[in-house]
Amino acid sequence: MLRHRRIAVLALAALALPATVLAMQSGSAGEPIQIFRTHEQSVVQIYSVGGTAVKLNTATGAVHSLRGNTGSSGTSYWWLNVPPVNTAGTGMFEIQRATDSGTETVFLVDVQNGSTWLLRLRGNQNGAWQAIPDQR
Repeated sequence: MLRHRRIAVLALAALALPATVLAMQSGSAGEPIQIFRTHEQSVVQIYSVGGTAVKLNTATGAVHSLRGNTGSSGTSYWWLNVPPVNTAGTGMFEIQRATDSGTETVFLVDVQNGSTWLLRLRGNQNGAWQAIPDQR
């Protein structure tokens, strides 16, 4: 998924470059050039954690797991497993994973300021985000 995100960012940059060059060429000498760029992140990202589809709300950090059978006409729904983070963030969260000694650890990362939280799961697959402070 990270590879796809990088490709998408590069593609967007390639599309924005000609517009930037054109804007720079059309401005007269001494006149400031205003270029407005927006970086939008999807409010929802879908991951697989432990073989289960989960939905991350990138604005709050809340995680829902998919319940039901997507292969039939029955009802599927999102179940809240991990509530939003308690502390203020920038609203630009993403999940990052690390594997140590065969155990996968799931982190919530604020991509704007670098704050991180560790996912603490309980036996029933519900959990909470535990803030990890920087020690310097």
